[in-house]
Amino acid sequence: VESLFSQLFGEFRLMVPSNVSKVIDEVEANLDLAGLVDSWVDVYSKYYTPAQVAAAILYYRTPEFKAMARVMPLVAAETEVLTQAWMTEHMAPIINKAGF
Repeated sequence: VESLFSQLFGEFRLMVPSNVSKVIDEVEANLDLAGLVDSWVDVYSKYYTPAQVAAAILYYRTPEFKAMARVMPLVAAETEVLTQAWMTEHMAPIINKAGF
């Protein structure tokens, strides 16, 4: 779990200016992430069996998932742009028709 958060913090550092990166360093050094993860365990155990979690973990370790995870931010960014354009095009007539 610590390596997951270290990886996330590392990725955040790459995306932000250096002065914000220092804040991330402080957060990583001083935040009790174990307590957060403990609360997640309670939620996951409500919805998933141990076998389901184990199967998901195995999938997350596959080359296929790793390849998908690498490009997920790019896919999300591109689909967000497309969605905004689509919504603008398709919602404007509806909004106009409704008199707004």
